[in-house]
Amino acid sequence: PSADPSLYRVVEVSESTVLRGRVSASVDGTGVAFETPPDPVCDARDSIPQYPAGPLPGSVVWLEGVEQGLPVGVGHATVAASQCELSPRVQLAALGSELTVTSGDGEQHPLRLIGWNERDGRFLDYGTIRTADQENPAGRRLRTPGLVHVRSEQHPCARAWIYVTDNPYVVITGPEGGFLIEGVPPRLDGDADEARKRPPRTLHIWHEAFGEVEEAVSPSNEGQVPFDVVFGG
Repeated sequence: PSADPSLYRVVEVSESTVLRGRVSASVDGTGVAFETPPDPVCDARDSIPQYPAGPLPGSVVWLEGVEQGLPVGVGHATVAASQCELSPRVQLAALGSELTVTSGDGEQHPLRLIGWNERDGRFLDYGTIRTADQENPAGRRLRTPGLVHVRSEQHPCARAWIYVTDNPYVVITGPEGGFLIEGVPPRLDGDADEARKRPPRTLHIWHEAFGEVEEAVSPSNEGQVPFDVVFGG
């Protein structure tokens, strides 16, 4: 099913705050790996990233519960397949945009796309698309918000993730695990009954090696105290 565009509204934001923090791990981690038949081309041990304890780059951080605010700040996504690797490993894309897949080695790569709709809690199978050359890319429209898992059906160790969003309150952590979400609008005014019906604001942090954790965002800590998120702690 398609996402309801009325769930998030673009409005002018005259007052805003920021959410900042750092994501790290207290233990070593390994990228997602599944039991697969032997691959004569790719050695999974060389293709699956290792994440030592410390700062966690490549974590997706998003703020849930913002009903209106600035327009989405990202565009479409592109995945390049080359032998045993899909790149980039993690990226953002706008809801409704077209995902483009290309081949960097002249071969066709069948890529399977599975999405998770974070609004209705359902999986969406986008099916399999085959990469083409750089001048004739293949594509698929991203119809639901949330994470999309991309994997090669030819080389199962080759994987990538795309977070699809209709708002700008999502980022990917940098080399030192830091994140900054800017332009967060104040909570909507209203009476107590209306306030109870609104979803709470929650900060979600996801990483392929460690899964997902949540941090409550309250008026007392919103924009005030940096979030220190530690997986495995």
